[in-house]
Amino acid sequence: MATLVTGGCGLVGSFIMRHLVGMDVPAVAYDISLKTELLTDLLPKIKLVKGDVTVFPELMRTVLQHNVDRIIHTASFLTPGALERPYAAVPMNIISTLNVFEVARLSGVKRVVFTSTGKTPFVGERYAKSCRSGKLDLGPDPYVSSKLANELLCNDYRKLYGLDVIIARFNAHIYGPGYSFAGGIGQLLQNSIDAIVRGQPGRIEKENRRDPIQTLIYARDAAKGATLCSQVEKLEDWVFDIVGPERRSLPEMAKVLCELVPGAQIEVTPTEERGGPTPPNSRAAEQLGYLPEYDMRRGFKEYIDFLKTGKLPEML
Repeated sequence: MATLVTGGCGLVGSFIMRHLVGMDVPAVAYDISLKTELLTDLLPKIKLVKGDVTVFPELMRTVLQHNVDRIIHTASFLTPGALERPYAAVPMNIISTLNVFEVARLSGVKRVVFTSTGKTPFVGERYAKSCRSGKLDLGPDPYVSSKLANELLCNDYRKLYGLDVIIARFNAHIYGPGYSFAGGIGQLLQNSIDAIVRGQPGRIEKENRRDPIQTLIYARDAAKGATLCSQVEKLEDWVFDIVGPERRSLPEMAKVLCELVPGAQIEVTPTEERGGPTPPNSRAAEQLGYLPEYDMRRGFKEYIDFLKTGKLPEML
């Protein structure tokens, strides 16, 4: 039986495919855009299906044709795209998730993993505190709003239909290699890293709404957490925080990048604050066996090497 990854050619999805292949699990990447920059060496070992998660029959046909018994749902509009095009983001983020759940329910899929964001608990708490006040104490973020709605649907499908839905919350900013793959902090870093690799000045600026200290998670680690959520049997809980190993300030990020690319020049928003290690999430560690492996230096190095060579270490 196979595991299907929606958004399987994206940043996290591509690394999930790698983890599945490493575990000898038949893997199917389901994506509307079959980008394979991060998958070229795996092509003989995986299945690629061009399809739209918002189109129910396409998804159902793929699940049945490829004997899928587990689905990892990563496909979504990220925050920048959702802010720019909320009308397009809501169907993509919510209807696609509903389609995944319905396909899983009707076809007898054994487990679904829904990839969410670590922002949902905080947004949920603020909503609960202000929902009776006459106005909501929330900033605009259609991406997080859709993730919160989908977490509620996860609860509904578990309790109405007994569907084994696991939530993998990426409780950090994901970064990693690729072209047009990055989101969140990845977009903040991508232009700067690309510039310094080409010998040009880079810039890492703090947005007004962004904390100067950021929790980072390399895409391989995020993918590892989601993959374990899909494959580990008999889980006691069904919501897991997938954390990165450290929190770092923008100047700390710039310092490491300059050490990895000698002579690099990076303009950065100054701050006196400093980061440090992030404690592991005990629930994910104990039940999934998940611990992050890539600190900022190791993740940045692989990212930089990819920009130089166009290849991951496994491809060399």
